[in-house]
Formats: sequence, C-alpha cells, structure tokens
Amino acid sequence: LDCIYHDVVLPQLPVIFVLDRSGIVEDGPTHHGIYDLAFLRVLPHLLILAPRDESELVLMLRFAYQQAAPAVIRYPKGRGARDSRLPKAQDIACGKAEVLQDGSGPVIWALGPEVDTAFEVSDLHEQKTGQKCLIINARFVAPFDRHLAENLAGRPMLTIEDHCHTGGLASALDEALADIPHGITLHYGWPDQIIPHGEPELLRKKFRLTAEDIAIDLLEKLHPVNS
Repeated sequence: LDCIYHDVVLPQLPVIFVLDRSGIVEDGPTHHGIYDLAFLRVLPHLLILAPRDESELVLMLRFAYQQAAPAVIRYPKGRGARDSRLPKAQDIACGKAEVLQDGSGPVIWALGPEVDTAFEVSDLHEQKTGQKCLIINARFVAPFDRHLAENLAGRPMLTIEDHCHTGGLASALDEALADIPHGITLHYGWPDQIIPHGEPELLRKKFRLTAEDIAIDLLEKLHPVNS
C-alpha cells in the first residue's frame, strides 16, 4: 500500500494495477481478495474499475491506458458475467456507471460479474411482485457515479459485491447519499469476520449471499407480511 501511495499516486505516474483473483477464492483467508477496495478507495486521484466481463475488461484496459494516470482494474479468478440479457459493452466514460436493465422495482448496484447475481435477484423479485429491478453495473468504485445515485435517491437501493461489507461499493453508495434524503439502502457483501476456506459457491450459501438469499431478504425488508 505504501508503494502504491508513495511511488505512484503522489507523483501521479501512469501505472495500471491489474488485480486478478479479486473476491472470494477457494484458497482461504490468506488469499480472499475482499479487502482491496477498502484499502485503495481512499487514495486520492486513483481510478478503480471493475469489469463485468471479458469484453468490458478490454475496454477498461484501453481506457486506463489513455488516462495516463494511476488506475486499478480488479477482476475475479474464473469467468465474467454471462447473462444473455447483457448488452454489448460500450465505451468507458470516467466515473460513469452503466444501466443494464430498466425497471420500476428496487435499484440494484452490482460490481463486476455480480451483475449476473443482480439479474437473478431481479427475476425472483419480479416473480413475487411483478416488478423488474433497475440494474446498474457500477463500473467505477472511484470515482463513484454520485450523480446517478442522487438521481435515483428516492428509490430503494441495494448493492451486491464480492468484497467485504465495508469500504467498497456499499460504502461508496452510502457516502454519495449521506447528505440528501433517500430511500432504504441494503448491502450484500462479505461480513466483518474471517472468511474460511471453501468453494466460493458453498461460502455464498453459508453466508446467505446467493441470489435466492438476497431476493428473500430483499422481499422481507421491502414487502413484510402484515401480521
């Protein structure tokens, strides 16, 4: 962290940090990549991007190179998002998120391949309520798309990220909304505890971070059954 701040951020050198194996992996507590955003997001003038899939990764690499400034691109081990409804990745605009699906239901901010989870949550929510969720691919954690967040502030929002519960996308959204009236915000990320070894999907089930778990929690919070 000192090297990034002292040797790259302070002199604003055109260095691109490409962080693979972000998020939960099967190798356990020493290898889970779930703290990087909390470490890095506070550094001034450091771009932090997370591609949803391989095509967007290519666009982000080109974008970062053109900026000639410090930048971080994080992506997980394995594959990117695969949902058939994903539009073709468009050119990157600095600090701008991408709306993937319109809808009258809650707003889902998803980071990287978690857009697949967002589509699954939206499908489950629509089955119960008839409302699709508005799905946003955050793209940037720094700078975060504060303008879009403020425009949607009156609606319920949730974040989904393969990162610890604090310091990442959830924190960026809360900070953007802190000074204005806004609706309920719900956050789905890894809890503030040591995450053990295990297959990523099994860990998601254990910590209730599957699309089904998120959809159930969302419905309970937004549409509680009248007693």
